Amino acid sequence: MSNKIDLFLLSARRIALFKETIISFVQKNEDSLDSINKVWILDDRSTWEERKEMSDLCFQLFGDNVFLVSFDSQREFAWIDKFNFIGKAAESDFVLLLEDDWRCLNNIKIKDHLLILNSFPNVTQIAFCDPLWIQDENIKKLYPAGSKYWNNPWPEPFKHINNRVENGWSFVTVRMRHYTNNPAITRTECFRKQNFLYESGFEHKFADGQKDPMQFFTTDLFFEHLGYNNALEKRK
Repeated sequence: MSNKIDLFLLSARRIALFKETIISFVQKNEDSLDSINKVWILDDRSTWEERKEMSDLCFQLFGDNVFLVSFDSQREFAWIDKFNFIGKAAESDFVLLLEDDWRCLNNIKIKDHLLILNSFPNVTQIAFCDPLWIQDENIKKLYPAGSKYWNNPWPEPFKHINNRVENGWSFVTVRMRHYTNNPAITRTECFRKQNFLYESGFEHKFADGQKDPMQFFTTDLFFEHLGYNNALEKRK
């Protein structure tokens, strides 16, 4: 039974967002930090000064098991190298992936999710950003009060939260086959069995290429997308 994760922090020239992401995560999950084996910062083209600031912050928060890997290629879709590095570097059976634009809202209770993943080997991912309460009634009625998880209804659609708005939350209706790059704990073997393609729609194509995936969503919302523009929108 594996009781550790490797934490992968993916950054892209957005030092302020990176700091907000990681500080909010640590503040909400102090009792779970002993479940983290290693912390990896995978950075795309930040300055050396920014990289030092990121690594110094993570050393302060996590101790010595912090590793920064830089990615500096200018070729098209080169930033996908970061995702394909995960399966090569991870030492634990499970990975928590956090890109640099998420605010942690509540304690995600890492140990509880590891217990589920160890107990149900067919579950490949537990995702934290698609709460049950925003779903349509035909989905909500399937789960009794107090449920902690609900299943990705693939091939049926579900509501995915985008970000916070003045009177609540904005969302889009999507179909996604049992995978997300949004905050989630994923079996490391998923990243070892296949690579992300260097093209548009790489996340969906990775999801479609999986063999026998099973994704759980938490019924509560644990991360908020900060909703800022991506500094690498026009990637080359």
